[in-house]
Amino acid sequence: MYHFVMRENCLSIENGAVALRGISVRLCLQNGKTQLLTPCGYTETTGNFSGEWGTARLELREENGVLALFAEGGLIRDRKKGLFWDNAQNNLDSHGAVSVTVEQIEGLVCYNANTLGTFWTSSDVFDRDLSLIKPNTQALICRMEQGFGYFLSVCDRQYKSMFSGSDAGLSAVLLSYKRGMTRFSSLVFLMTFGEDPFVLPRQAIEVGLHMMHKPGAPAEEKRYPELFEYLGWCSWDAFPCSVSHA
Repeated sequence: MYHFVMRENCLSIENGAVALRGISVRLCLQNGKTQLLTPCGYTETTGNFSGEWGTARLELREENGVLALFAEGGLIRDRKKGLFWDNAQNNLDSHGAVSVTVEQIEGLVCYNANTLGTFWTSSDVFDRDLSLIKPNTQALICRMEQGFGYFLSVCDRQYKSMFSGSDAGLSAVLLSYKRGMTRFSSLVFLMTFGEDPFVLPRQAIEVGLHMMHKPGAPAEEKRYPELFEYLGWCSWDAFPCSVSHA
């Protein structure tokens, strides 16, 4: 069972076989300013953070071996501290309101990061250095010292998440694309580990859909019109220009 633990003044997520070291939370304002929040208490399933600008609470939920990390919190509405919640410049950044960062994935050997390039294409990064993960990364398959790991970003009701790397580690960033937000409450990412890397994505998707109460099914269970059984990728890639049966 996954749980929070404090080691050397750093919050970690562990389950005996897997450990995510150095969990941190940063708030980002529309005016470009950011603030790293300070850990201020935890239980086995929750981690609390606070700062002059706001607060955040992380929560662990586990289902069928898949860990889901949720985050909720917001800005402090206190004019004395200079945070005018009705001033757009002091609202959460619409393109990156909150970032939850993992400094180290213990036992990581290497990863394959799948990054969204355009609306139609994606690219892959193969490496072991978390700082090289590009912005707009949607998922990671990790080769561990024992088995494999899978990290999946999500799209919840008001926020979506994307991964990116930096010198601080692997970050999951919450985006709303909406100005004026002062609060956040969202699933941040899903994580699962096992021996078969081809099984892990399906497990994470099924649990994510259930936890977010979303309709839908994994690709293997979807049924498409006959046309899509033989329409190739190249046809889809050119679809915005022209497609004919010829």
